[in-house]
Amino acid sequence: MTSIEKSTMIHQRRILGSLCIALVPSVLLFGLFGLKTNPTDWYHSVSSSFYSNANICMIGLIFATSIFFFSYRGYDWKDRLFSIVQAITVLGVIVFPNYNYTKPYTTGIFCLPSRLSHTFHCITAGTFFITIALNLLLLFTQTGKEPTEKKKLRNKIYKVCGILILAAAFAMFILSNGFVKQYLPKNLPVGMICEFIMFTSFGFAYLVKSEAIKRFNDDYENEKVVTEIEKPVSESENIDKIEIDEKPEEPTPENPSKEEKPEEPTPENPSKEEKPEVSESVIGFFQKIGIIIDTSLEIFKKKKK
Repeated sequence: MTSIEKSTMIHQRRILGSLCIALVPSVLLFGLFGLKTNPTDWYHSVSSSFYSNANICMIGLIFATSIFFFSYRGYDWKDRLFSIVQAITVLGVIVFPNYNYTKPYTTGIFCLPSRLSHTFHCITAGTFFITIALNLLLLFTQTGKEPTEKKKLRNKIYKVCGILILAAAFAMFILSNGFVKQYLPKNLPVGMICEFIMFTSFGFAYLVKSEAIKRFNDDYENEKVVTEIEKPVSESENIDKIEIDEKPEEPTPENPSKEEKPEEPTPENPSKEEKPEVSESVIGFFQKIGIIIDTSLEIFKKKKK
């Protein structure tokens, strides 16, 4: 795998992780703008939001997720197989909407009977969550050499996220059963809570795998050490350094003082010190005084004769 292909794969993982984490919060946020027109159970699951004003957000994010799964190549044929299955099944979630009382007869782009579409919806959604859990548990934990401490930590994260996805999927299946559901609060969004756990676990695992969270990377400690070494000195240290650098050398017989003494004025080299300039108005004043004195002396001499 070339460096360009690896970089592309890392960015795809980051986008996939971000899309999955953003799905549930975005659907709930957009759905709040249609509280007066949405079905009463629109927030019970991501699938139920298909019939609310948040459907465009839900469809857009899931469709984008499917596209990235289709384009994701991975390291080998196993990664590729899992990504294709995940792309098809997550796309099936929006192609075959779940049953809703607002569309009791036909639904979806194929106008299938609502109950049949609901069956396909449950199959595709269940397959998607199972495959992403197996992806984390079986593929993400693989290593071709002796695992580092950071790799062991990442494997624990993948296993925890995979187990959370399976546990949430199982809980969603049990709690959606009519017999169990009657003992739960009427408006408790069990599906949305379980889907939030599953999508967030999957997205977090993908962000860790894509090296987006540097704390879990193998070279995190090395980068930290390099940063501390290259840390710029403080302003006080800079001042001390400047003072040390500018300290004059003491004169020695071998190395006399390099301080330049001012040159003594000579006839050939007169002093270069500039005399202070006298204002022109002052000079003009004294010239006028001189002219008046000269004129007065001439008049006095004439009278004397």
